[in-house]
Amino acid sequence: MDESALFVYKSTMDKGVAIFEDYYESRSFMGIQIDLCSFCRLKQWEYNDLSAPFWRWYFNDKPGASVIINKKRIALTPDLVVLIPPHTVFAGRTDRIVGHLYIHFTLGLDRTPDPGRIYLHRPDAREKRLIRRLTSTMLDLPSGSQLEVSFLSLALVSIALTEVPVRDWEDRIPDSRIERALRSMKTRFPLAVSNTELALEARMNVNAFTRIFRQATGYAPHQYLLRLRIEKASQLLLHSSASLETISEQTGFCNRFHFSRIFKQQMQTSPACFRRASMKKTSK
Repeated sequence: MDESALFVYKSTMDKGVAIFEDYYESRSFMGIQIDLCSFCRLKQWEYNDLSAPFWRWYFNDKPGASVIINKKRIALTPDLVVLIPPHTVFAGRTDRIVGHLYIHFTLGLDRTPDPGRIYLHRPDAREKRLIRRLTSTMLDLPSGSQLEVSFLSLALVSIALTEVPVRDWEDRIPDSRIERALRSMKTRFPLAVSNTELALEARMNVNAFTRIFRQATGYAPHQYLLRLRIEKASQLLLHSSASLETISEQTGFCNRFHFSRIFKQQMQTSPACFRRASMKKTSK
């Protein structure tokens, strides 16, 4: 296989099941969705802002690349796995060609650890075997198993998430009433659901519902829906070739002009500029 070639594999993972003492309940915050899993030969990585509305998992097969966050440079070496939360602003640099394995994913959890830091851990022997197996399977595709890629990428992401300190997840899990409303909004996405209807589903009065919703998510319901639309649009711009017209329709905007205006307000760049920059960053 041409080592400079970029292989991209996308999959959608089912939501998990959390086990409680006396009952089972499907909890949306357990869901991990793998948006992209890829291996490439990273030749040039010179970007000052690689922030995005999804998580990133990185592993390099040799020294030669680094990330810079808060003016601190962290070398990406073969004894480190790197986990970067959504909306974290960081830069990337390379000094030589390296093998770069990376996974983009999202969580069902609606409030992730605060951006502005990254998580590092040293993989043990078993985790390194999983990494080698994933890389080998991807390089062997189409003869390799796509199902195996899905399972291995999910396993590696899950391991990395367990290395995030428990304190960083505090106050990130909404109560069951708000979680019910979040599921309703996501099920009907991109359509809007009124606060009155959401409050009724949550069995709360409207004022109490909107107050607790903001406490749980950091957003008013209409702001949260806008966030969902922008994040979905960002993923489509990065991971698909859909036109701006199609993306605006799929994410609930009136038209491409309305979509472009709101996107620029929220992301400080136009959808077209975001896509052009993202195309350069796809191997990052």
